[in-house]
Formats: sequence, structure tokens, C-alpha cells
Amino acid sequence: MSSAIPHYKTNAEKITPVMLESTVPRRVFFLVDSFMIGGTETQAVELARRLDSARYQVVVGCLRKEGPLLSRLDGTQVRAVEFSLGKGIDSPSGLHGVLKLARFLRRERIQIKTGESAGNDHQPARPITRCLVRNLSP
Repeated sequence: MSSAIPHYKTNAEKITPVMLESTVPRRVFFLVDSFMIGGTETQAVELARRLDSARYQVVVGCLRKEGPLLSRLDGTQVRAVEFSLGKGIDSPSGLHGVLKLARFLRRERIQIKTGESAGNDHQPARPITRCLVRNLSP
């Protein structure tokens, strides 16, 4: 007699890929210009600090790893990673920084990405974030 409900011999067989996926922390990435005090930077750092480390692996990427908000990440599991643009985005060192960021996003298999995307476009993180988050990352 066949049944629509599968029969399991042991409890271990009941584990499904969906159940396993929910126990693996999601990888989250924030991109900011620096850790100087500002609205976006403060929100990114505070949200990164408060996300449950059992459910999320958080990385805050920056173009300059400096500023008073950086110390707010001390004692947390949040990583801060710098992606320097050297002499500017249109220089060889800038291109290297953009490619380094794109490789990082792919290698780390970042699942949730966010960055500065509104306001003044004179800040370098904004156009880079739009490009990478929409086009280069998986």
C-alpha cells in the first residue's frame, strides 16, 4: 500500500535541505565610505552589531578603515574589511580595489548586500555599491 506521506526509519532521515539551510548563518555585507560619524554609517554599524550572530555572519566593507564608529565593532563577531581605491576609482589602484571587492563578494558568497545608494554621488561608495551589488555579485 503506497502513501503520499514518506516513511522514515530514523529521525536522522527526516532532516531536509530546507531544514539544514535555516541553521546556516546568512552572509550579510554592508558597504560604507568609512567609519566616520554619519547617518548611513551609524545605521550600518548599529544594525551589524545587533544582528544575531547565530543567524548572520556580518561584514562591513569600507573604502577607508578609519573613524570613531570602527571601535563600536570591537568585541563583536562583525568583520571590517577595507577596499581602498588608492588614487581614485578611475586610477589603476582604484580599479584594483573594485576588482578586489567583487572577488571578495563572490568568494565569501555574500547573500545580502547593502550600501549607500541615496544622496550625493560625490562619495565614492555610492556608485561602486550600485555597480557591484546589482551586476558583479552572485
